[in-house]
Amino acid sequence: VCIIDWEGGAGASATTVPAEQRVWETRGSEDDQLKLRRGSLFNHVQALNSYTTLDFMPFMIGGERAGWVRETFARTLEQVQAEESLELFTFAWPSISEGGALSLGTVGLNPNLLDGSVETRSKVVHGMMEALFEKGHLRGWRGEMQVVSSGFNQPPLLLLERGAVPYFGVAAYGTHVNVLSVDEAGNKHVWIAKRAMDKPTYPGLLDQCVAGGQPQGLSLQENVAKECVEEANIPEDVARTAVPVGAVRYMYETRKGLSPKTLFCYDLVVPHSFEPVNTDGEVESFQRMPLTEAVQAVAQDPKAWKPNSALVMIDLAVRHGVLNPDAHPDYLDIASLLHTAPG
Repeated sequence: VCIIDWEGGAGASATTVPAEQRVWETRGSEDDQLKLRRGSLFNHVQALNSYTTLDFMPFMIGGERAGWVRETFARTLEQVQAEESLELFTFAWPSISEGGALSLGTVGLNPNLLDGSVETRSKVVHGMMEALFEKGHLRGWRGEMQVVSSGFNQPPLLLLERGAVPYFGVAAYGTHVNVLSVDEAGNKHVWIAKRAMDKPTYPGLLDQCVAGGQPQGLSLQENVAKECVEEANIPEDVARTAVPVGAVRYMYETRKGLSPKTLFCYDLVVPHSFEPVNTDGEVESFQRMPLTEAVQAVAQDPKAWKPNSALVMIDLAVRHGVLNPDAHPDYLDIASLLHTAPG
């Protein structure tokens, strides 16, 4: 049984406590550990790579597929567009040919909008997103714009309100920083954050010490430095020593739509005496744990973690040898699924 009993207050203090007082403990017999090795980590990775596109329509911008829209939401788009006397989107509805071939249809950005600049088309689309939100068809307004493109570092096709991104199945990108330290005996430790209870998404769940979406106008390294300062009070010169170590990719179906994401992962080694302090109110508390125990905590209670943050922790375990390919029958499946490009 994995017991998770966070006691940190809103001050987001960081604590390192004796094992008998630790915020959570991983316990179990050797048989329990064997069961963990035989499925729990793989089940979580597989769950975040489970989806079908049969209920979704490709979202097209100028001949490029930019995402996926659930057909029911596409019907809502068509309805609201008519109510607002707009012609921003075009619709080709799913159909089956006489020969039995299935067409998924498409939701397209009106070609007339492609003649103007990205900023101009984004402004008019943003107005409709506001209408959808006001009518209750969109939830989780973020007040941030995200680049929509055919791939990372590709030219922007549209700027879309971040809260609308899941409804359009648009690829999202983020940076996650594993803040690590090594004790005198050479054992690796990792700092874990508990998200603030007033966060609009995944309140109270466990997360990397530093993590955030990739905003428009910043490089990945610049975003890492910004998030390190805001979320953990890590000096910028230290934050800039974070090393890029790969990317975790996944796609799964949510109530809002398909969620294809790529998380750029960084490792940042800090002195063992370092203690993070949150400065933006998004973290309730921090806890340092031996890396092996943190991985066991994911295996024993993945629902206590923000889902994609659990993936990053599993990736960390693979890269640092906590998961042994000789002893873990799911090793290859886990390693492969962590880096599968979303459809």
